[in-house]
Amino acid sequence: TTANAIDIEAQNTSGDVVYIRNNAIQTANAVMAVVQEHASSAGLVLDLRNDGTGNGLFLNQDGNGVALNIDSEATTADTIFIQAETTTADVLDIRADALGLGGAMIYASSNSTNTESRKLIEFINEHTASTGTVVLSIRQDSTGDIINLFDGATEVFTVIDGGNVGIGTTNPLYKLQVSVDGSALAITDSGDSNNLRARLGDSSTNGGYLELTDDSEVVGAMIRSYASSNVQAYFVAGNVGIGITNPTILFHVKKANNSDWMAAFDNTGTSPY
Repeated sequence: TTANAIDIEAQNTSGDVVYIRNNAIQTANAVMAVVQEHASSAGLVLDLRNDGTGNGLFLNQDGNGVALNIDSEATTADTIFIQAETTTADVLDIRADALGLGGAMIYASSNSTNTESRKLIEFINEHTASTGTVVLSIRQDSTGDIINLFDGATEVFTVIDGGNVGIGTTNPLYKLQVSVDGSALAITDSGDSNNLRARLGDSSTNGGYLELTDDSEVVGAMIRSYASSNVQAYFVAGNVGIGITNPTILFHVKKANNSDWMAAFDNTGTSPY
């Protein structure tokens, strides 16, 4: 048929056009079921249209059950598709004024065994001319942490209230605090197979160090806060200057005030050298 199977028209009514009420105890059956049984039918199962300013769909859950439960067996289609045209309001507005301990405003979880690369959440601004669009904005008006990222059960990235950023620490005391715990921060040149250029690290038991490498990853300069094999610092790539940017000898010290010492070598031991 090309006509409506049921056509109900109500004009100037203050009540419901269709009111269905069930006061029976039931655990499985639905109060109303709409089923499209033909697998080849590509039409809508339920079409709700609102030409006014009220809610298009209102779900009032007074019990302790799920207000909206969607079970989709589709493998190539979206489970939920929202399209909003030229709106100045929010496309999706979620509010939980009574959110309690352990709850989340949005909870996304995947238990799939599929090993292909995929994303749980993805935000895309597709229009290249939309230069004022912020892809992700997070605002914290309270005193809790702003961002917590976890690797399994271990928190690996933290932004606390006030803006301090912590990597490997959950309570950063500085604008950027990185806890390497026996490891190092590395600066690399991604365009080179020997791409390590610098490391700032922690020796775990002795202190910190800075090493600079050449394009073959050979260390050309090392500064330690401790001594290793009686060596605390060395420079092997060329002349070293203090007070001068173009040293002409292996160790070149320059100072404008000639009344001061240029350098001092003080031996407090008994050996002459």
